[in-house]
Amino acid sequence: MRASATISHAGDAVSGSIVLSSCIVPAVWSDAAKNSTLQVNSSLKYSKSVSDHFLQAAKIAGFFPVTLIKEPEAAALHTLYDVDFSCRVGDAYVICDAGGGTVDLISYEVEAISPHLKLRELVPGTGSMGGSLGLNKRFEEAVKDLIGKDKFSRFKKTHGWLRAYTQFDREIKPAFGGKVSEEYFVNFPMARLKDDRVNGLQANCWKMSGLVRAQNSLHEGIYDRIYDRDVLNP
Repeated sequence: MRASATISHAGDAVSGSIVLSSCIVPAVWSDAAKNSTLQVNSSLKYSKSVSDHFLQAAKIAGFFPVTLIKEPEAAALHTLYDVDFSCRVGDAYVICDAGGGTVDLISYEVEAISPHLKLRELVPGTGSMGGSLGLNKRFEEAVKDLIGKDKFSRFKKTHGWLRAYTQFDREIKPAFGGKVSEEYFVNFPMARLKDDRVNGLQANCWKMSGLVRAQNSLHEGIYDRIYDRDVLNP
């Protein structure tokens, strides 16, 4: 029912003519995966496939046919075309698309500029699950290691955890520059946590730093684990 309501709403909300409809996909998607997404199931009415509902919604809304484009290719086209970035035929670029879920790396060569910008993929793109959401997951695991599994399972259901999680996601994560001298403080309001001065926890406040080889280390506890596990060894 929810999918049907979404499809119906899309059809009512969108009007006018659509010249080109594109959907971006990760760089590591194979041709088979892209073709599967673009194929509508013959028994669409009863299908639970996400791609089937996606295509049905696109048809009703007027976004059809749909062209799939790789995420870093879309980023490259935007940079080279919309931002008016200077380029010449034969120029080669390496695009790093670091998103929330994945980090994709791909290279392109400019084949033509006029009348339309045309890119050619030089080598197959690669990627890994090293996006920024992984840092949030590692922060959660770090807090669990700090206060204990049982305490964390109860604390996670409180407003205090939401405040701490949001503080890390919106303030600490984008601000951390990798320097050993950096210090940040995560607050756990009304958590009633037991002080652990050795690991930087005092009065429901956890001091996190850029120091290495420490439980409260942003490097070793969060960032380096994502880099070593998911980027270097995908």
